[in-house]
Amino acid sequence: MKCIIFLIYSIVLKAFLHVLWSFTRVIHVPFFCFCLTAVLTVSSSIRILDKRQDCNQLGLKNCQIKNCPDERIAKPRQHAPNGPEVGPHHLGVWMDEHGPVSVVNVSWTIKSDEPEDEPESLRMNITIPDPVNSSLSAAKQQPEGFQVRERRRLLVIYSLDHPLYKNIVLKLSAFLATKCGTEVFLDLLDSTRLGVLGSVQWLDWHREQIESSKDKILILCSRGVKAKWKAMCGDKQVFLREDARSPMGDMLSPALSLIVPHFIRSASFEKYIVAYFDDVCSEDDVPSPFNITLRYKLMKQFEELFFRILNTEKHEPGIVNHIDGLSEEKYHQCASGRALRDAIEAFHAYQLEHPQWFEEELLESSKTSSEIYSLFRVNSSVSEALAENKPVIALESTIITHGMPYPHNLSTAKEVEDIVRSEGATPATVGVIDGVVHVGLSSEELDHLARCKSSMKVSRRDLPYVVSKGLSGGTTVSATMIAAHRAGIPVFVTGGIGGVHRDGENSLDISADLTELGRTPIAVVSAGVKSILDIGRTLEYLETQGVCVATYGASKNFPAFFSPQSGFTSPFHVFNPEEAAKLIASTLSLGLQSGVLLAVPIPEEHAAAGQLIEEAVQAAVTEASVKGITGRDVTPFILQKVNELTFGQTNPGSVCQSFGGVGRNIADSLSRLGRSPLFISATGADSHSEAVLHYCKHMNTSGVARLEEQSTATYCAVITASGELSLGLGDMDIHQQITAHYVSQFEKQLSSATLVCLDGNIPVSTIDYVCSIAKKHNINVWYEPTDSDKACKPFLSDAWKSLSYSSPNLAELRTMNKTLGLPTPEVLPSSVEEVLSVAVALSRPLLEHLHCLVVTLGESGVLVCGEHEAGSVNLQPRKQKKKRKLCAVHYPALTVTADETMNVSGAGDSLAGALMAGILQQRNTDSCVRMGLLAARLSLASPHPIAPTLTFDSVDPNKVKTQEWPKPSFMWIDYKC
Repeated sequence: MKCIIFLIYSIVLKAFLHVLWSFTRVIHVPFFCFCLTAVLTVSSSIRILDKRQDCNQLGLKNCQIKNCPDERIAKPRQHAPNGPEVGPHHLGVWMDEHGPVSVVNVSWTIKSDEPEDEPESLRMNITIPDPVNSSLSAAKQQPEGFQVRERRRLLVIYSLDHPLYKNIVLKLSAFLATKCGTEVFLDLLDSTRLGVLGSVQWLDWHREQIESSKDKILILCSRGVKAKWKAMCGDKQVFLREDARSPMGDMLSPALSLIVPHFIRSASFEKYIVAYFDDVCSEDDVPSPFNITLRYKLMKQFEELFFRILNTEKHEPGIVNHIDGLSEEKYHQCASGRALRDAIEAFHAYQLEHPQWFEEELLESSKTSSEIYSLFRVNSSVSEALAENKPVIALESTIITHGMPYPHNLSTAKEVEDIVRSEGATPATVGVIDGVVHVGLSSEELDHLARCKSSMKVSRRDLPYVVSKGLSGGTTVSATMIAAHRAGIPVFVTGGIGGVHRDGENSLDISADLTELGRTPIAVVSAGVKSILDIGRTLEYLETQGVCVATYGASKNFPAFFSPQSGFTSPFHVFNPEEAAKLIASTLSLGLQSGVLLAVPIPEEHAAAGQLIEEAVQAAVTEASVKGITGRDVTPFILQKVNELTFGQTNPGSVCQSFGGVGRNIADSLSRLGRSPLFISATGADSHSEAVLHYCKHMNTSGVARLEEQSTATYCAVITASGELSLGLGDMDIHQQITAHYVSQFEKQLSSATLVCLDGNIPVSTIDYVCSIAKKHNINVWYEPTDSDKACKPFLSDAWKSLSYSSPNLAELRTMNKTLGLPTPEVLPSSVEEVLSVAVALSRPLLEHLHCLVVTLGESGVLVCGEHEAGSVNLQPRKQKKKRKLCAVHYPALTVTADETMNVSGAGDSLAGALMAGILQQRNTDSCVRMGLLAARLSLASPHPIAPTLTFDSVDPNKVKTQEWPKPSFMWIDYKC
């Protein structure tokens, strides 16, 4: 049953990982009150802004001449009046028409809450530069581009209004840095220093640095900025979802409290730039203190804004400065500009679809960001994916803490996450660790939950207690929904949800999953409801809770976890991911505050195994009824009976499908480690072939032939509880179709390859052909012998002399020697000392032509034999054959307990693949071998030959925390060749 549960889990995941959604987010902030009143006195002067001489338009707004507004020249009026006084609405007048424009000298008298002897008078002069004699000649003489001579720094102040707006800010920062050469200070990009200094100290330090230099502070105004300013002045407090999700919390409120007192001083005016993105914000979003200066519209006026950053102006006497590529029409012609434009358009589209988006981002909670963050912690990979509007899938953790024993629970959890990643989404496994709800778990946190002996099963009811006591636990469907919704994740995938228990009409035993679906707006994708529950009443209860239920597929049949049919139907069904996405988006956009349940049936080809368990369930239900078992005793009785009826094999034994083959395994390993080998093989044109190619879609399988009237190679293995192979049956005939003639079409790729790897399954003639190509073009060939019977193939002729590497075990190494007519021991030794001695002796004659032998010794580790260099074996390919001194180095294996071992069928291939990856990276021998040992350990702990969790980081000895590496032992080989 364990395997079938995982299979269903995988099927449910894969059915929905391409669903595109629209989604809502989460969280908040608080505090501070700052009041400002002012008295305005002004004097004025009038100047005329002349249009270009060839412009005959009545007004600038109607002018169709390109850049006419940018070519205007200021000319003085001889009789500029001194009055009357101009009101505040004349401040910061933008040149938006051909005609008179007021230019004012402004005096602000600031009223402070603190009594002072005299009010502080602040004066700001706004003037237009002196005119030149001829606007036309000046325009002709101006340079085509403005030269930026000095790199500027910019502190960006903004509000975390929404993940899509956060993405705009990040993309603007990238554009400023890459296109404009500006050094940007942004809290999102400086989390390390922020964590050390704290938000207020970090902001104040940057403000002081900028105020003592020529650099600037950019204030990006938005709905959140205006709302938080009003809150600081006594209006309703504002708590935004993104603030609570951010480790830094609310950065804007302390920024405003620090900035505004400095901003209103005349000496500081030039330090601050106020702007807003007019496609997603408006001038109404500018707080009142910032109305005394120009407000730049982005990206319409970005070029003018950038000149401010450079401490100059676009319009200077007689010239109009210009920087190519910064105008509204051209800024998106570079990569960073396109990303910025796309981010703005994405948020604009979202706003059109969600007119109440800002209200949806507000939290009702009165908790501060630090308090909420102390209870909920979102993994950085999850928050980054959400910020960039990438798909995120929430996963529960009770299957880790209560579903399976260690280490099967850990490997299953990692494989489920890997399925999510392979489909382009980010997994967010939810769990509680030491009283903190984690949304997204690191590898170490997954391991902690998997090993924890005192984990609780955490539902909505249990969350307060577990958090208050600082306990750890796996979250059920209901608790996972709560955490996912709080983090802004709209889709949650699980195996099966809880329901109404049998006889629930009397016992009222109803899962909290159902009530949570009725009050938490999130999409739950599952394989339906287990048939040990009362599915009919479960669907009735979901209807009462207002939960939309739909089956995924062509039928409305509601699935029963192990079976595609339960005898009940869903009210609706959706045919494909696009329809499912629209249903989810509609549910979340309507603001119903209830969820949607999408039930994914197990595919028919996998239903047979599940049907055996389903039949046992129905038999157990009937027996429970006959025996009069009711109430809370029903479910335990059914589970026990199902275990008996399936001969106790529900958990201890399992049947699973995995994909192997030595060549495929090595190609898989290399692909996961960042290489892209061409995999040449053959399959039948059958369902097995489709499954293999789908599983191998991360690999380059363009060299795989699909042959009609042939069967894909299959191998049935019985693995013992300790992971050892007990029995194996295989149909490998199709390998004979990998002929020299077929491989010859890839001769160009073979002759230019850095390394070619052969396994022993292919015909001898094909091996001979590849070796001849290698000899002709001086190509390095690695031979992986596969088993003792096939190890002889290259040694039946002189083809073996063209090999560079081989990775046999001791039995295969003996076969190689025996094929060459060399003496070999009848019985292989068992003690480590004798094994090493025999391995060295058998390796010695082969090293006359082979560059290196990697002898795998199982739990005793690996013996590397070859050319001596700097106290070790030189693994790097040799450029020419020469006399060399030989040696061997023994590396003990890493410790893997029997409980951790799931199978041993792919450990050697994982070791070989990681070794090759290290060699291709030109790493030293120690590093290459350690990579191989780490990859082998991952394989042993996985039900798959090549662990889906295998990545370069997972085998990088510099990044993986492991026990002290066993010291390798060195020995000379008394032979020179």
